[in-house]
Amino acid sequence: MQPFINIDLGGPAQPLLKVNHLLKYFRGGKGREVVQAVDDISFTVMKGETLGVVGESGCGKSTTARLLMQLLTQDSGELIFDGQGVGSSRLPLKAYRRQVQMVFQDSYASLNPRLTMEESIAFGQRVHGVSAREASEYARYLLAHVGLEPARFADRYPHALSGGQRQRVNIARALAMKPRLVILDEAVSALDKSVEAQVLQQKAPQNGKAQLSSGPWGIREQHHNDSTPPRDGCLNSSDSRGSVHLQKRRF
Repeated sequence: MQPFINIDLGGPAQPLLKVNHLLKYFRGGKGREVVQAVDDISFTVMKGETLGVVGESGCGKSTTARLLMQLLTQDSGELIFDGQGVGSSRLPLKAYRRQVQMVFQDSYASLNPRLTMEESIAFGQRVHGVSAREASEYARYLLAHVGLEPARFADRYPHALSGGQRQRVNIARALAMKPRLVILDEAVSALDKSVEAQVLQQKAPQNGKAQLSSGPWGIREQHHNDSTPPRDGCLNSSDSRGSVHLQKRRF
């Protein structure tokens, strides 16, 4: 069951995502300090690859994720997705977001309290032209895929689910668009250890999809060994005092 397919344009040798000199400063009011959240970072994500961004709290991982989703606008720098500039006439934001999805850290705040789980998962598909019937059928399929029985959970609202169940719904919602890139912003940091491993099983890239993730220390130690996190309070790929650690894995 697959309402639509996002097509590979450049072939396996072309990077899925190239980030060139991305910069984002937050400026306060008069006399307030400028926060250098993301300071001139560059990296490449190939197709079928996982890139882990590791750093201490407040170093800019979530800001980077939001910049990649274009929920925030960078001060400078460019994003190139499969050879096309993000936000250009060749790849407008709506077409880009159809191919790139994000799982947020806060499982409750990222769900609309007025939508059922089925409606939340189906919403993106309907925005992109899938019929209500097809979108609902696929949403129920994805609920089962992430281990939630559709008959029990499809009509529930976010407050009626546990944290682990809500995060599974968020993962299903991201997968609903058949994305080519999934961005995970510490997606299991708020979960109990008893459900963490189960949720992680739903995150592994399949069929050549790429994945970019940021994670807390426990996940780093489990999945990104021999890594050194940045310590300067901002992501900076060239700072000798504490460079961003980018850990890649091939699938």
